[in-house]
Amino acid sequence: LQIGIPVVALSAVQDMLNLPFISANSRQVSQMAAEYLLNKEFENFGFFGLTQANWSRDRFEHFSSFLANKGHKVNVYKEKQIPILNDYTPFTRLWINSTLGTGQEELVEWLKNLPKPAAVMASCDIFACHLINVAKETNINIPDDVAILGVNNDNAVCNICDPPLSSIAL
Repeated sequence: LQIGIPVVALSAVQDMLNLPFISANSRQVSQMAAEYLLNKEFENFGFFGLTQANWSRDRFEHFSSFLANKGHKVNVYKEKQIPILNDYTPFTRLWINSTLGTGQEELVEWLKNLPKPAAVMASCDIFACHLINVAKETNINIPDDVAILGVNNDNAVCNICDPPLSSIAL
């Protein structure tokens, strides 16, 4: 911007100096996730993501809105909000500082308190895999007690999860 060349951000965590950015269609991704989980006849829903990241927050809002129109409420995990010091903070740094760096007690309690069986949309495969691991350590059965659906369909991440992660391909 300082030298006057056109700039487009890719997958911005927050509004980066009001730059145009390229991201997946959160409305379409979230609707696909909700329809898939509704077709599996789930009645209880959750969302696990990073509410400080634009793309994750958008996915939550669209997922919740779509399910609300179908008469369902979505329980969202609210991570600790941390200050974003600049416009270039990567989402992994936010995730580490807000979720991993503060311990897992609140996430464990959120999982335990979800009405079962529950279907959880995670905003990306990395978060979904993390949630699977936390659930297993808490003796929550995946997918019988909590079914988890990721986004990105990253084969390496999906296949390292136990059980393997179902995910929406972008």
